[in-house]
Amino acid sequence: MRDTLAQPRLTDSNEFQPLLDSRLGKAVRAALFGTALGLASVPMVVMAEPAGSASQQYNIPAGSLDEVLNQFARQAGITLSSTPQMTQGAQSPGLQGSYATDQALRQLLNGTGLEAVSQDGTSYVLHAAPQDAALALPTTDVRGFALGNALGSMEGYNATHSQIATKTSTALLETSQSVSVVTRQQMDDQGAQTVSQTMRYTPGVLTNPYGATHRYDYVAMRGFNDGSVDNIYIDGLKSMGDSGTFSTMQIDPYFLERVDILKGPSSVLYGRSSPGGLVALTTKKPLYETFRQVQATVGTQGQRGVGFDFSGPLDDDKRIAYRLTGLTHQSDTQFDHNEEKRYALAPTLSIDFTEDTSLTLQAYLQNDPEGGYHAGVPADGALHKRNGQRISEHFFEGEPGIDSYERNQQSFGYQFEHRFNDVFTARQNFRYLDSTSPTSNKLNRYYTGADEKLHSYIIDNMLQAEYFTGAAKHTTLVGLDYQRRKTVVDWSSGGLASIDAFNPQYGNSQITYYAPTSYTRR
Repeated sequence: MRDTLAQPRLTDSNEFQPLLDSRLGKAVRAALFGTALGLASVPMVVMAEPAGSASQQYNIPAGSLDEVLNQFARQAGITLSSTPQMTQGAQSPGLQGSYATDQALRQLLNGTGLEAVSQDGTSYVLHAAPQDAALALPTTDVRGFALGNALGSMEGYNATHSQIATKTSTALLETSQSVSVVTRQQMDDQGAQTVSQTMRYTPGVLTNPYGATHRYDYVAMRGFNDGSVDNIYIDGLKSMGDSGTFSTMQIDPYFLERVDILKGPSSVLYGRSSPGGLVALTTKKPLYETFRQVQATVGTQGQRGVGFDFSGPLDDDKRIAYRLTGLTHQSDTQFDHNEEKRYALAPTLSIDFTEDTSLTLQAYLQNDPEGGYHAGVPADGALHKRNGQRISEHFFEGEPGIDSYERNQQSFGYQFEHRFNDVFTARQNFRYLDSTSPTSNKLNRYYTGADEKLHSYIIDNMLQAEYFTGAAKHTTLVGLDYQRRKTVVDWSSGGLASIDAFNPQYGNSQITYYAPTSYTRR
């Protein structure tokens, strides 16, 4: 059980964090993708949650030794490798009580003639206890669910596994593609306020190519910048949005566990995506040990916010766990007449029906009543003087009372996994998203405004098989992806009086409207 209270911290006054949950519309766009991947590797698998040296409560019932070790490794968050011959036919009385990881392993293996040898504190290999004529056998793996800690939390900056390149839990050392991982600790240490900011130190990635906006997460990778957010995925599913629209989904980084970045054309594994690569966001999932955190944030320019993160088991057997994460944030911005506000909430429930079947139910609610600044000024007058003058860094080219931005997002989904046997594992991920960006007189000096509704459905089905041919281990994945998205846009435009960038005078808010237009994207 861990209770932490984050101390208030000052943040960069030039980085403003939008806060708030939203609601989005239905979806229309269909795409079917089948993917088959083959991977030969040295057997190694990572278990679910990160291990700790502190004692942890266990209530593991008696059963076969491999099943008991499998359940223990998942709850303890360790990698545990062995050979099938070592555990075949062996029984275990289970484990009840509070133990540190090493203590628990000694208790579980007592009388079996086996011992667990630690590799790095989180990885263990089973060996026959020292005796005469001991037989050295090749290793294989005893594991929890198929993706292991490729999606879970971890300590520090160094991730060992990722699923972004293959959709399976694969050691980064065995991954042929270029993959970078930003961990939760790195996000906290950087003080990242948007997903784009989490990747500022990732090679080959240009964040915010359209300026330091907090409304959207634009990411250009390896020189490819198509002006869209099609290369951002959340829990394995596309975030859904249209280039040039206001209602594109955005998630606050406070709700993320990790950010995986895949660079290069292997991004087509996920269907339509930028050839430069893609970004996979993994949200926080329920923990099977009690965790509570509250943080307060204060800073210059009126920056203030509160966040909370609670998680833990709901039953004695630790088969049902919850996580409730929330955030509220508000601040002024660098630019005159602009504010940012966000309110967000993410309830999550995980159920382990058996050792082989799990279901995670998720919701994400975000409301952004004030979206801050999303525009720019010409280089002539900003970077370079014009007539001996520079445009103020606080200059706002819009009109107070007219320029505004509001977004509401609501998404609901689930992640289901079932392991049929030692070879086949099936997974299905689903999310429904509803996002709206309403307008009445929303207009800026580019003479555009829009009332938008985005509705989307997306479902991803995967079947994974793991098998051996001789000494080589293979992981094969086949899948089917379906997406449906519909964006309804009512577009208005008109003329507004020009403004002197060096001596702005506001108040001339008369707009000459042109004929409105409407369209639907599918």
